[in-house]
Amino acid sequence: MPLMSGIIKSCGASRELQAILESAVAGVFPGITMAVATADKLVWTGAAGYADRERNIAMAADHLLGIGSITKTFVAVVTLKLAAEGKLDIDDSIAGLLSRDVVATLPGAGETKVRQLLNHTSGLPSWEFDEAWIRDGRGKTMDPSRIWATTDTLSYLQNTVAEDSVPGTEFSYSNTNHTLLGLIIERVSGNKLVDEIRHRVVEPLGLSDVYLSGFQAVPEDRLACAYHAATEEFLAAAGVNPAFPELAGELIRISGSNWSVEWAAGGLQATAADLARFAAAGIAGWSLGAEGAAILQDFRATGTTGLEVGYGIFRKYCPDLKRSILTHGGDVLGYSASMGWFEGGQIAWSILVNRGTMHSYRDDDRDACRLRDFIEASGVLSTLVEIDRTTS
Repeated sequence: MPLMSGIIKSCGASRELQAILESAVAGVFPGITMAVATADKLVWTGAAGYADRERNIAMAADHLLGIGSITKTFVAVVTLKLAAEGKLDIDDSIAGLLSRDVVATLPGAGETKVRQLLNHTSGLPSWEFDEAWIRDGRGKTMDPSRIWATTDTLSYLQNTVAEDSVPGTEFSYSNTNHTLLGLIIERVSGNKLVDEIRHRVVEPLGLSDVYLSGFQAVPEDRLACAYHAATEEFLAAAGVNPAFPELAGELIRISGSNWSVEWAAGGLQATAADLARFAAAGIAGWSLGAEGAAILQDFRATGTTGLEVGYGIFRKYCPDLKRSILTHGGDVLGYSASMGWFEGGQIAWSILVNRGTMHSYRDDDRDACRLRDFIEASGVLSTLVEIDRTTS
């Protein structure tokens, strides 16, 4: 049964939210789970569809799913906490914080700064879009049992071309930025990234269901089965791995794999409840202090109307709602995720589905089978606005 508080009951939103989840799985998502939280408590959870469609296992609120690039927000918070402690400065050059071997793999790194990794203005190309990596990391030549080392993805940068921009001037989203932040965190702290995330984020926020795939034990019995959209675009870019069964409806079932290849750029798995709690802590600035909170409010244009980038978070203006949301999404092999909160509001939310779409559609496609488009079309944000008004 869904968890409900007086906040949700008072505005009659529980039935609306559950209906939205049911509509999601009536379409193309095998399963979906969602949570809503305030700064001090979890106020609603819901789930629909299947955690494992072939074995007829229903999705539940305590199932774990991949959160993809929302991992970057966790990494950004850890980085800013280390900066607050004086262990690094976000205006430090990355060349002084990384080993020579790592710096040598970075085309055009020059005097790139930590700040520019955090807000994706480094100009560094993303290993994620190298053709060989797509096949090795998500496609037909992938070894599902391989635990990737933290620097393995950087070897694919030798095939990429540096962005034609001066660091700090233009936004260009790149997984490379957060792989480097993960390495910097480990170098300046002397600890593994997984331990720094636990020590500086998971434990202080009282979270219990956040795991870094490949780098710590994950409760496999609670991990929702992952499915991916095997469209013509995905087949051309990645190809289907022999270990992944092909299913009806342009889906492949991701079996016996791990997400270590994503690491600091997208390797976390969590429940919707813990992700909503993490997002709710962002309303108060993740306890980063006055300086850290000011940094979090430093947004800049991305080149997309209504979308600005900050440090581990985006600000998106929603014209229909006349509100801005602070948000981050994630899309990896087999999973998609979204979290956010209304700017100046009191509630945060997370939505997780066990269907990935990376490499499966053109950038200009808009399709309800992608989570971000479903969220915009489903009415979930307007329902959340009413909850936020009740809370405020």
